[in-house]
Amino acid sequence: MEVDTVVKPTANLQLTLNMAYIDARFTNYPDAPCYAYPRGKTAPGCFIQAKTGQSIQDVSGQVMPNSPRFKAILGAEQRIPLDSIPYDVMLNGSYSYQTSAQMLPDENPQAIVPAFGLLNLSSTLAGKTGAYSVTLFCNNVFDHHYPSFVSDFWNNVWAANVVVSQPARDSVRYFGLRLNARF
Repeated sequence: MEVDTVVKPTANLQLTLNMAYIDARFTNYPDAPCYAYPRGKTAPGCFIQAKTGQSIQDVSGQVMPNSPRFKAILGAEQRIPLDSIPYDVMLNGSYSYQTSAQMLPDENPQAIVPAFGLLNLSSTLAGKTGAYSVTLFCNNVFDHHYPSFVSDFWNNVWAANVVVSQPARDSVRYFGLRLNARF
């Protein structure tokens, strides 16, 4: 279920709210792989398949990978008209939040990304004609690190439960100046 809302309480203020409730589940996945476990043991819920000798599990009905239960983005834009010059100032802010998510289909408990939120802020000086603008921005204001990709690292020497991840492009705070010109 998704909800997208835009409200303009005044001519110069716009508020947005986008929310999604997600219940993505495997309908039928009886031969899913298992994550590594200490040598000689099987991960909880897993069993050795007789015909292949592989450690498998039934994840039918379990949540699909990288599917948080709830996501939301709250945004605000305040336009400040500057009557003495042909420019306006726009102040923008957005906060996105998502609940925790299992990142792998093998239900590895080390592959759960905790719930987190990100704050992005910007200030723009824009020509009234829309031809030119200058934006000063800061994304991921609180410098929250989070992964975009998670994988089991199968270490056969120790058969340990090890997970590796790649940080998301925006998983560090960054800021800059953006110039736009339209012809």
